[in-house]
Amino acid sequence: MILNLILVPIPEIGVNGAAWASVACHLVAFSIAIRYLRKTIKLNLTFSKFVIKPVISVIIMAICSYFSYLMLSRYNS
Repeated sequence: MILNLILVPIPEIGVNGAAWASVACHLVAFSIAIRYLRKTIKLNLTFSKFVIKPVISVIIMAICSYFSYLMLSRYNS
């Protein structure tokens, strides 16, 4: 809420500030949840399983989405 009140009125940022504030909010909630899980149930997440694999998946999905967009945009005109 505070980031929304700070970022949205800035003319250069505008409504994009709401998106950034939402990302920050979810990052804070995620951090609290992970810290609690690690403390409570001794959750062990390796870096490769937790970061590398999702990043690779996102890259593959982005490439597929881009080429799908290019192929489907031909039929729009």
